[in-house]
Amino acid sequence: MSFYISIAVTLSLLIFSPPCSFAASTLVFPQLVEGPGIRSCIVVMNTGSLEDAGQIEFFDATGQPLEFVIQGTAQSSIAYSLAPGGFTVVDVSGADALNSGYGLVRSSNPEAQLAGTLRISLKGEEVLLLDAPPQRETVIFLQQTDSTRTGLAIVNLASQESTVRLELLNSLGEVVAQRTLVLGAGEQSAQFADETFDGLTLPSQALLKVSSTQSFSLVGIRQDSDARLSSLPSSGLDGMGLPIPGPELFSGELALAHVEDQLTYGPRPTGSGELLKIGDQIQSKLRSLGWSTEQDLHTLDLGSLQVPVRNLVARQGQGSIVILAAHYDTRMQADSDSNPELRLEKVPGANDGASGVAVLLELARVISDHYLANNEIRLLFFDAEDNGNISPWNERPEALTGGWAIGSSLYAQGLDLESEDIQFMILVDMVGDMNQKVPQEAFSLASAPELVDSIWSTAAS
Repeated sequence: MSFYISIAVTLSLLIFSPPCSFAASTLVFPQLVEGPGIRSCIVVMNTGSLEDAGQIEFFDATGQPLEFVIQGTAQSSIAYSLAPGGFTVVDVSGADALNSGYGLVRSSNPEAQLAGTLRISLKGEEVLLLDAPPQRETVIFLQQTDSTRTGLAIVNLASQESTVRLELLNSLGEVVAQRTLVLGAGEQSAQFADETFDGLTLPSQALLKVSSTQSFSLVGIRQDSDARLSSLPSSGLDGMGLPIPGPELFSGELALAHVEDQLTYGPRPTGSGELLKIGDQIQSKLRSLGWSTEQDLHTLDLGSLQVPVRNLVARQGQGSIVILAAHYDTRMQADSDSNPELRLEKVPGANDGASGVAVLLELARVISDHYLANNEIRLLFFDAEDNGNISPWNERPEALTGGWAIGSSLYAQGLDLESEDIQFMILVDMVGDMNQKVPQEAFSLASAPELVDSIWSTAAS
């Protein structure tokens, strides 16, 4: 296992938004080119009601800063400032040799509302392109003849490596060819289709389905033998088994409803009938959402007590494993309650228990094929996690770590790390406080600092 990370997070983003989150405050132009007879012209418009400022940046195919000639000077970035409703024009031209890459427009204001166009001119012919928003799956029409070629520029927008799958489909929707590209963080691929599918005889007309493990930006351009250019918009396709749906959004209201539902059962300590009922309900909800479920069963010997421990497991997808976890049991005693008279009462567990379960159940609803291209997502609901420092839970050798986290410890002991490619685990716990704060947890920072930074950066964006 690469990482084991335990964090309390209220993330509708979690890992299900791209590591780079592009809104209207960022524009992407996947292909810029200049050289003899070739020029690119970017227009950036401020469609919002506030003044805006930021940077227009240029990168080569490896994601490194790239200098273009702008107003006679080679520059890898330029600053802009726009009044509400204003625009700026950046003319990329003047290089003596062919120079190509891609461009990003980044506002300093995350609430900015920008729009942009790119005009590429070649030997007097022009094509107008809009900025290309991030996506994970799309379809583009491809035309390839002796006199017409289709080019495709793809930029990996993520902060990690991405695997891009290209599938060529004929008019019957049959896959006739496929290729895989591996792009590092910020890398670009720009090729004609006959170069991408080198060695194959391509149909004159086809659909090219593009899907990726990370968010990408894409543009298609068709060029004929007279250098005339035209843009090829990408889109979803109804029918032919190729719908390209947008991801569902995480709903805080639905997550709260899951909390309220759990509380109707009262306290849910390990071994209780209430926990058995809520566990059955969790599995039923997951199966209704298309998840396969199983149980990880144990018996905990506490001397005079033989306590059943039932971890719940749900899976979707195939490939490297990402685990999202919570505990669904509640503490047997409210021993830290400010009122001494309540310290032997069972804990209702709205925040400590139900809130983490609610986040996982809502994520189970919104996770789609966008996130399952090359991963197995595994949801774990741990039992017997919350009775630390309570006798006899903390007195038996089976009760690991002072009686805390018993269910997760038993589950981890049963993992075969030689055969299972587990990338990391994120534990969601106590995320329903009235005045919620989510600090970076110390053990997680020590064991997986890069993952912690990535998650908090995503949430902040």
